[in-house]
Amino acid sequence: MSGRNDEWRKARDHNRAHWDSITPVHVESGFYNVEGVISGRSKLDEFVTREVGDVRGKSLLHLQCHFGLDTLRWARLGARVTGLDFSELAVSEARRLARMSGLAAEFVIADVLDAGSQFDGKFDIVFTSFGVLCWLGDLGRWANTVSRALRPRGVFHIFEFHPVMDSLDYDRKISRRSLPQIAHSFFDEGRPTVDTGGADYADPTHTSSSVTYEWSHPVSEVMAALRVSGLTVTEFKEYPFTTFMARPGMVRRKDGLWRMPAGAPLLPLTYYLRAVKPG
Repeated sequence: MSGRNDEWRKARDHNRAHWDSITPVHVESGFYNVEGVISGRSKLDEFVTREVGDVRGKSLLHLQCHFGLDTLRWARLGARVTGLDFSELAVSEARRLARMSGLAAEFVIADVLDAGSQFDGKFDIVFTSFGVLCWLGDLGRWANTVSRALRPRGVFHIFEFHPVMDSLDYDRKISRRSLPQIAHSFFDEGRPTVDTGGADYADPTHTSSSVTYEWSHPVSEVMAALRVSGLTVTEFKEYPFTTFMARPGMVRRKDGLWRMPAGAPLLPLTYYLRAVKPG
């Protein structure tokens, strides 16, 4: 067991160093549109707010919040928000942006897999979204953090990139004549993929040399971890769109979401899962 913990700590330290280094790039990138969030013009996607519902007056914990933009968007909708991230630099930026926006928000530096008892039973809602699970090698510990943080009858919401999309070739341009191809394993059998860097998704002009560790998690594994933690899964949806051009050839529609081009097969690109803590 100690060997596995040592591997997890090594992966965590590499990943945290990556997010520390990339945060300033993301803050300055047009992808994140910091100015739009601060001014209130940039909002959460409608399909997200529709599923989560009215958050006014509710306590909301945002896990793996990066530098807090969605946390602030929830605050603007009336939630009493706390954002959690393991990057000290990202949390520092989140606190700065909260002051700039004039929104009430608390930000905490903590590892989602090792959050301890500090959030026990404090929240009506726990929320996390898009590109979060791949950084976690132990979904059991993650689900335990979610469950402990929720009050009885509290609700957990996760929006995440679908593992089917994650399996598609990153470089192949999708079109009617060039269909998407599987290039990455759907199951990783607990072994992370080690990445040695490359162009950043938020700013392709920036090349990272960070070593990172990522895991693939089928939806069944996510559901199982939540059930074991004592939560009841009450909703699951798959969507044929994603929030950015995740693969070359995807087309952006009027709603701002990205889909497969005409003639390409429809595949699940993102999913939503809701789970409730029994009262």
